[in-house]
Amino acid sequence: MSSPPLVWRWCVAPAAVAAVLAASLRVGGYDVAALQATQRVTMGLPDTLWWLLTWLGDTQFALALLVLLVLLALPRSTPWLTALVWAALPTTVLVHGLKWAWHAPRPLAVLGPEGVHAIGTALLRNSFPSGHTAMAFLAAGCVVLALAPPRPRWAVPLLLMAALIGLSRVAVGAHWPSDVLAGAACGWVGAGIGVWATQRWPVGTGPRARRVFSALAMAVGVSLWWRPLEGVEHALALVLGAAAVAVGLRGWAARTPQGVGA
Repeated sequence: MSSPPLVWRWCVAPAAVAAVLAASLRVGGYDVAALQATQRVTMGLPDTLWWLLTWLGDTQFALALLVLLVLLALPRSTPWLTALVWAALPTTVLVHGLKWAWHAPRPLAVLGPEGVHAIGTALLRNSFPSGHTAMAFLAAGCVVLALAPPRPRWAVPLLLMAALIGLSRVAVGAHWPSDVLAGAACGWVGAGIGVWATQRWPVGTGPRARRVFSALAMAVGVSLWWRPLEGVEHALALVLGAAAVAVGLRGWAARTPQGVGA
């Protein structure tokens, strides 16, 4: 694993560039023009594509998938997976803290339905920053930074997918471009925090850790069942919630091999 100075070198520069670009768009008043120019391009592709991409970054769905991945990987957890565990909470707090502080209106609230091509649920408040984008760059960043210096065969496809998820948030009319750039910065910084924490406090892979993740998986699964969604989103939440509860129950009930500590 790379040393902390190397991790932070790769972490700070991309996040700083994204933050400066976000500030330039927002302070300079270019968000509307940037959104409309982006949507002119994205409308050339099917709405279904952008809808699917945008759901890949949903925080609750992504958290459920993360917990499932951790449970299935124990005790073979890797540095990037452990980094995700450490980074999830601080990144979530950062993103939602900024949303609470800014209360920024979403494009649909400012431009109206005639000025935005909206796909899916109509969102009006708490635009800044994009939580979906933060989650996407958090996941990609944990892999890339844990393998620092970044290896192109991993970095390129992961960062491309994260960028497409961020782009989808503009394509569906849910966020301004500055929201997406700020979300990318938050997720990347969160990934750096996760990798840094992993180097100092590796998450245990014994029975106690399995019980904690099992309980978390069941809690996230139940929360997905209670989420107020409709149509295909509701079906996805039910299926993913059931998978999380099932794997959580399996992990909780698993017997500890004799001689294995906590």
